[in-house]
Amino acid sequence: MFSFSPLRIKGHVAGSTRVGPEDTLSTKKALHDLGYYDIPDYGMTPYPDQPMFDGIAEIQKKHDLFHDRAMRPGGETETAINRELGQRDARSGAKPAIWRPAPGQDRPNPTPAAVDPGIQSKIAALEAELRAIRKKIWYVKKLIKSTSNPGIKEKLQDELDELQEREAEIIGELRSLGADPSE
Repeated sequence: MFSFSPLRIKGHVAGSTRVGPEDTLSTKKALHDLGYYDIPDYGMTPYPDQPMFDGIAEIQKKHDLFHDRAMRPGGETETAINRELGQRDARSGAKPAIWRPAPGQDRPNPTPAAVDPGIQSKIAALEAELRAIRKKIWYVKKLIKSTSNPGIKEKLQDELDELQEREAEIIGELRSLGADPSE
């Protein structure tokens, strides 16, 4: 486990949200350092661009994360980027840079997961289960819409209710561990 966090975004990084210039530049730099962002001809600007979101998507695909081309502070995509940066620095023997928040950015209090590796593995397992359940929910909803048989619809609705109940339980567990289940 690495003891530093080179990428610390302050807000949600997504194409549908307003992304601050500090978050944009630190995301682009981290992605560039890992080879997921080629600096465009117009340079590395403090404005979100398509190559940045493409780089986020590549990281998500490589690490089998929810593929939404977005990041949340402390979320699984940011964690995957930091893990890769830590592994790269460990292989190269270089001392990792300790990044500090930009002026005006507060350093978040560490979550239980940041302190205890056992909790990190529990969070990872819960996040994987949550992704699987969300895929099943999507599929069952699709089946409900496509069938006209009332008996099958009722059974599918019962299954959907159970899946949604488990989804809510997992979200509660993740929140109690200090994780953000919305990513």
